[in-house]
Amino acid sequence: MTIVLIDTSVWIHFFSSKNSDHISDQLEELIDENQAAMCGIVEMELLHGLRPSEQKKVMSLLSALPFLDATRETCQIAGKLLHSLREKGVTVPATDSLIAAIAIQSNCPLMTLDANFNHFQVKIVK
Repeated sequence: MTIVLIDTSVWIHFFSSKNSDHISDQLEELIDENQAAMCGIVEMELLHGLRPSEQKKVMSLLSALPFLDATRETCQIAGKLLHSLREKGVTVPATDSLIAAIAIQSNCPLMTLDANFNHFQVKIVK
């Protein structure tokens, strides 16, 4: 069983999508198979944007997912990733670097709609 880290962009699409589509169907399948993973920075970003009326339902779903922790080593990996990109003239948000580092360290693919992750050596699920 492969765990897939789900980025904030996919969750936003999933929660705001009125109709079924490829991304929502794929995420639904990962959730059903207990393969959709959460990490702290994605959870933080989601909570930041939720309306109070949505919080209980969304947090109930997210709390049931496998959770990938960030350690000191994860933060060091993220910092090195940011430094390497900066040397190439590429700037990405530090939060994206941390999400990529968690996926890299956990050796799991990342499901995202955010093109910033194309700069990292992480397997992207489409």
